[in-house]
Amino acid sequence: MFFLNPKITFRDMDDAILIVTPWDQKMHTLEYVGREIFLMLKESKTKKEIINYIVDNYDVSEVEAENDFDSFQQELLQKEIFIN
Repeated sequence: MFFLNPKITFRDMDDAILIVTPWDQKMHTLEYVGREIFLMLKESKTKKEIINYIVDNYDVSEVEAENDFDSFQQELLQKEIFIN
């Protein structure tokens, strides 16, 4: 399980999440599915719940949704937006 890094600042702009990582002074933008996944992770939804949501709401298979989720999750961890 991993958690939102308390050192980041973010704002939900209804159609995008804007995230500032202060250690590298970068701004990251998450739109569409990325925004939805970010909000679900922030609410501690499980991987299965998130994948089910993606499959139910977008035209992708469960395998595609899981692969995309895994890649996105790794990117969030790599950028330290979420931490272990």
